[in-house]
Amino acid sequence: MQKILTSLVTLSLVLGVMSISQASLIGDDVTIKYQDPFVVESQTVTVQDGTQDAVDFMLGSLTINMEADTVIVSFNNPTTFADGFFSGLIIDDLNPGMPYLNLADVNVDTNMAGWSTDRLLFYDDMVMFNWAGLTADQSTTFSADLVFDANPVPIPGTMLLFVTGIGGVVIASRRKRKIRTH
Repeated sequence: MQKILTSLVTLSLVLGVMSISQASLIGDDVTIKYQDPFVVESQTVTVQDGTQDAVDFMLGSLTINMEADTVIVSFNNPTTFADGFFSGLIIDDLNPGMPYLNLADVNVDTNMAGWSTDRLLFYDDMVMFNWAGLTADQSTTFSADLVFDANPVPIPGTMLLFVTGIGGVVIASRRKRKIRTH
């Protein structure tokens, strides 16, 4: 019986570690939107390694490529983004196949003149890059690393650990009863 309990505890720990280590967008569907005061374009893509999932916006003026935990933007033509409340990119449904993981941070690497972190907004499963009033051309680089919070306890591992604990309590109480009756 002790071997079974040890096996169950080990299995629950392995499941928990495996769940956290797979925090990647590969295979997930994400919604990519370009929005400015005049245009809203939206596409849903399944994230894949490489450029086969890259999508074009603004008649090919910019290309967005989603990777496991990175957004890469290529500016294909000189572009001035409309002034206004918001003009830029929205990436939504960034739940990497696991509801207990949330977007915790976004690290932008760019040479875009005028870009600052005030133009970045993100929530648990969405990130927005506001380029209103900025310009970009083929030499402009823009990439964002998405950092997911893997601290919450994985639900399957928690349930297995809970059941294992209850099983241990039941077995211990039965052993005490047997000892008392003898």
